Amino acid sequence: MGRDEARRNKCSRCRIFSKRPLDRYDLMSLHVRDLKWFLDSRCVSSQFCLEKSELIDLILQQLNAESDQSTFLSPSSSETGSDGLHSSRRATRRVENLIEPQSPGLDIYEETKLLTINDLKSEAEICNLSVRHLKLLLARNFVNYKGCCEKEELAKKVVLLWRDTHKSELEDADNIDEINLCKICMDREINCVLLECGHMIACNDCGKRLSECPVCRQYVVRIVRTFK
Repeated sequence: MGRDEARRNKCSRCRIFSKRPLDRYDLMSLHVRDLKWFLDSRCVSSQFCLEKSELIDLILQQLNAESDQSTFLSPSSSETGSDGLHSSRRATRRVENLIEPQSPGLDIYEETKLLTINDLKSEAEICNLSVRHLKLLLARNFVNYKGCCEKEELAKKVVLLWRDTHKSELEDADNIDEINLCKICMDREINCVLLECGHMIACNDCGKRLSECPVCRQYVVRIVRTFK
């Protein structure tokens, strides 16, 4: 009885997150802030998740990875002799595969280190980036790339982003009308929209740091960069 009563007293969010396996339909009923809370509690970054469905995919992926690691690192006690040794080796290889990136080229640290628009010195460098790099650059700067099927389409969006970024850096802040200045830093031009409220009060860099809109105090789900 005590266990049933404790379960009834749980909030709906806790009941959903405590279920194993997690149910995607139940997760869809939660707020975005609840999904981000769960990821934050496990020290999992949700920086590149622009949609609610992406947060849910990340949660399910994280739990599956944890389940796999616990399974691989804890072989059954019934395994003995050569069978146990082979199983242990397979487990070690599987865990290494979870940790190491599958694709060749830059490691995770180098990709994260290089993937900023300011690291690109010319438009020619953009054409040499991989599709993954292009998408990460757009996601980091809150540029929607849905509907882009070809690498050339992604590259064009990154080129526009690069031009806009460098144009903004070259402009003197004194030449910008005060009404168009970011209300947070009062230094750069307003160039993003806060969602879901739709207010335009900040530059892209300041918008990334806002958890709620300073005007209406509504929770900021994401921001979308605007171009002139």
